Amino acid sequence: MGTHILFAILAGTIASFVGSMPIAGPVSVLVLERGLVRRGREGLGVALGAAVAEGIYAFLAFWGLGTVLNASPAVLRASRLVGVAVMITLGVYLATRRKSARWPPDAEGDARVGGRKRRGFLLGLSVTFLNPTIIMSWTIITATLHSTGLVSPGLISAAVFSLGVGAGIVLWFATLLHLLHRFQSRLCPQTVDRILKITGWFVVAIGVGLAIRPFVQAFGWIPVR
Repeated sequence: MGTHILFAILAGTIASFVGSMPIAGPVSVLVLERGLVRRGREGLGVALGAAVAEGIYAFLAFWGLGTVLNASPAVLRASRLVGVAVMITLGVYLATRRKSARWPPDAEGDARVGGRKRRGFLLGLSVTFLNPTIIMSWTIITATLHSTGLVSPGLISAAVFSLGVGAGIVLWFATLLHLLHRFQSRLCPQTVDRILKITGWFVVAIGVGLAIRPFVQAFGWIPVR
């Protein structure tokens, strides 16, 4: 039993750490933007909020509730459209945002910084909850874990696995923010603006690409899978 629990938390941590690396999801984009404009504490708040939400989804997937979503084509299609709408919105925001400030916002008063961190937490929480198809990704991962026989089903294993997922997400984004903080002094505001603009349009392109399938499915041209 102890070995199964240890493996569950390690698997959740490693899977979420590696899975959070690509800068293509809404949370990754938000954390990257906050880090580049020297709002690292708010970026960490975004990561914490996303970790809580994704940990809950991972918990539900471990219990097998992802199959419920997969069995509801209309819900699955709608959730995919909501997810890509969030991505496109964030991409447009990055590509058209105001120019970066030339002073470090994280050097402001504790009250204001604390407020931004709480706002970041709520933003990360809500953006992640708006994408219930995350359950499907964790359903595939947990199905693979169960097939190895190294984890056991049950409430304790599901809870430990979800804690590992949250820890892996926070660990990766804390590492990313640390690296950005360390090297951002070499970047002038114009370079930061250029990076964010390119990233924004890249995210918009990804969102549009991901929207094609559920949009076509809405008209019944291809079956829902």
